Amino acid sequence: MMTLARLAFLALMPLQALGQSGEQIQLPDNSAPLRLAMAVRANGPYVEVKANGHGPFVFEVDTGSMTSPLASELAEEIGIKEADSSNNCSVQIGFSDEFKVAMPLDFASFAGLWPLTGRRIYGDLGYSILKHFVVEFDYERGYLTLYDPNRYQYSGKGTVFPASLEMGYDPQIEGKLLVSAGGEIPVRLTLDTGAGGTVVSAPVVKAHNLLKVVTAKVPNAGKPKADGVDGLVFETTTARIDAIKLGDLVIDRPLVALSADTDGPFAMEDIGVNLGGNVLCRFKVIIDYSRNRVILEPNSHFHDPFRSDASGLVLEANGPQFKRILVRAVVHGSAADKAGVREGDVITAIEGESTDKYALWEIQDLLKASGETKRLTIQRHEKTVVMTLQLHSLA
Repeated sequence: MMTLARLAFLALMPLQALGQSGEQIQLPDNSAPLRLAMAVRANGPYVEVKANGHGPFVFEVDTGSMTSPLASELAEEIGIKEADSSNNCSVQIGFSDEFKVAMPLDFASFAGLWPLTGRRIYGDLGYSILKHFVVEFDYERGYLTLYDPNRYQYSGKGTVFPASLEMGYDPQIEGKLLVSAGGEIPVRLTLDTGAGGTVVSAPVVKAHNLLKVVTAKVPNAGKPKADGVDGLVFETTTARIDAIKLGDLVIDRPLVALSADTDGPFAMEDIGVNLGGNVLCRFKVIIDYSRNRVILEPNSHFHDPFRSDASGLVLEANGPQFKRILVRAVVHGSAADKAGVREGDVITAIEGESTDKYALWEIQDLLKASGETKRLTIQRHEKTVVMTLQLHSLA
């Protein structure tokens, strides 16, 4: 899941009659941190907030978004017309009963993300809001905390990185990629909490010939599908590199996507590596916008292996509740191919349990269990068949 930046800047104004002054948004008592429950789905962080008094609604917290757009498909559900965005209108975002902010209206299409997460996403909370705070993502414990930057003091044991803001909003730090045939490659790493995976930009891939140098690659099957806000499509190859090095922190054998895009954000020289949730979820991530720094504290999942698909199935979820799991493509020679799964099959159960209980990303995780067997119940036209997959990692 890849949530990309909106390129038009909209400044955020506080709710309490600040006019055009542009004052700093303040927490309710000007000191106490605001802590919200944070769910992690497909490596993305989600919180529930209200919009214009309606809800609560699910919003993604996205450091890779300049603005804080609403889902255009759901605008009327919260009492807003998309045409209002051209009339200098705003929407009131309620983090709690005591803390509400007014946000200029901006819209994007989010429907492409719903099938992966298995539920509707109503918008992003991006830089236009986050810049006013020190923002802490505690992926392990499931909390998002907003701190008053004027009162914040860090006392943990994490690694502190000087940071800059790519395109004026997206935090970047220095790091290195380690590849066996190419040694250490210095890169800029852009922290994008709205991205489920990590992408190496096309200029870095091309400059270091990574599509040839990196041999552990997941075979592609089928054409790339829309994988982001506003229906963006990315041309990538999933691969396993030796390591990502962040100061003294070494992230072993991560899965990354090697971009071949010729336009769009991953064709930009300045992006370097778009560091997504598959890496960030191994840390407590603290972004201190006012002090131009990022703090990373490894959590108990820091050394967990990066599991790749072991089935060879390219799946999509459709239907009213995104519970119809359709086989869109099958990788040649994979476990699914050997078991006889075909494009167009519909998976109705895994190990006898209905797929109705899973979101698409949860099914994809189940199919990463290399070395295990999984029984799939499949609907093929008018027939129901059961197939056993001998899962083996594709990278």
